Amino acid sequence: SSAKERRHKRRRRSSHHGHRRRRRRHHSSRDRDRHDTSRGRRKRLKTEKDNSGEANKQPVVPRAQREVYVGGLLWKDADKEGIAESFNSAFEALPDYQKHYGHETRKPVLQVHYPKDIIRKAAAGMRGDFAIFVFVEFIDQLLARTALKLTGLRIAQRSVRVCSTMGIGSEGETLDVEPLRQLEKLPLRPLDGTTMLLNVWLGGLPMRLCREELHRKRSGSWAKH
Repeated sequence: SSAKERRHKRRRRSSHHGHRRRRRRHHSSRDRDRHDTSRGRRKRLKTEKDNSGEANKQPVVPRAQREVYVGGLLWKDADKEGIAESFNSAFEALPDYQKHYGHETRKPVLQVHYPKDIIRKAAAGMRGDFAIFVFVEFIDQLLARTALKLTGLRIAQRSVRVCSTMGIGSEGETLDVEPLRQLEKLPLRPLDGTTMLLNVWLGGLPMRLCREELHRKRSGSWAKH
């Protein structure tokens, strides 16, 4: 009787352990399937994102082909935000810019860069009122080429000089900047056959010199040359 009971207990114990092993295998398999499904979903989403990025990727134009040299600035007035805003305002006043970039959320100027030696001097606490230059980087080549026409633009009460760098040439399409001349934001440019008349200030002349004599002396000196 006791032997039968022991055999019965062993069978029950064995059956119980077998049931636990089967449950453990079942849960393990289910967790593995769930993990595989989650991993596959993550991989699929990553692939879709990569494919979308490839489709929307635009060719990258080097910075050297999108920036211009701007000289004639004073160190005390060479504020990056102010320089960028001056160029942005000039471009946004152009009908041609609104036509081509009216949908663009970015500003024309991407960034303003100081030369390396200016950065070093600024870090050393540079002081003084002296002329410097900067590089202005635009969002594309069309705006950079157009900026080459903006020599004479007033920034911080000074007329700046805009020149090309080694990476950009003046050849190619540009926006029409003539409206800026009409708005007096750029110097006037004489048309073919136009004679520009300028008033020149002369100082330090004696009071006894009358206008007619001054005109005669001036005309005579020019005639000699």
